[in-house]
Amino acid sequence: TDDVINVAGHRLSTGSIEAVLAAHPAVAECAVIGVADEIKGQVPRGFVVLKAGASADGLADELVAAVRDAVIGLCAG
Repeated sequence: TDDVINVAGHRLSTGSIEAVLAAHPAVAECAVIGVADEIKGQVPRGFVVLKAGASADGLADELVAAVRDAVIGLCAG
């Protein structure tokens, strides 16, 4: 099932975030969960398994940027 987390009053689908992570060419598998946050209520935490031979250099920044772009697109639409 698709979980929904509440981040600072915004309802975000963990499945949608996982789809963004999975679309990266270096990612073999991924999962997103909601983690309790004192200020925002919950924050998404993503876990990824890289494909064989993929480099982790700069990957976290790329994935965060991709998710932010996708979330902004979802909120604007």
